[in-house]
Amino acid sequence: MRLHIHARNVPGGLFRFGDDAIPVLFDTGADSGGGRILTGYADGTAIDPRNLEHVRAAVQSYLPDAEVVGVDCHDWSADPLYRGSGTHARVGQPTIMHERLGADHGRIHFAGSDVALNYPGYMEGALEAAERAVAAVLASERPPPPPGAAPVQG
Repeated sequence: MRLHIHARNVPGGLFRFGDDAIPVLFDTGADSGGGRILTGYADGTAIDPRNLEHVRAAVQSYLPDAEVVGVDCHDWSADPLYRGSGTHARVGQPTIMHERLGADHGRIHFAGSDVALNYPGYMEGALEAAERAVAAVLASERPPPPPGAAPVQG
């Protein structure tokens, strides 16, 4: 079961494997208020991932200063529309493909999980690709105005 945990007082860049109630836990990114979004994987037998107190106790067992604000999860194995795991490509294959798919084409920039270099196919990847596209747009030069046109302000 995949958990998304909103927490404060946790280190950025966290990546942890263990044998606790949440055996895999890693930092997905910062929120707008200085907290972190963590992604965790649990099988649902050691804790109830839908119970905030269970998740809070599990996270604080190895991050005692953590303040768990909220948690969300989805049990894919119980989802009637889910039909198996995602694809797993050969080493290097996604990177090469996504670099080419997401390459700028003149003034056209691409964003979305399909062209993400990190977490392709996931919402985290869509956000990463969007940040990359916005940075490219902002870094690009505006074309000069046509002769006789009023200059654009801003």
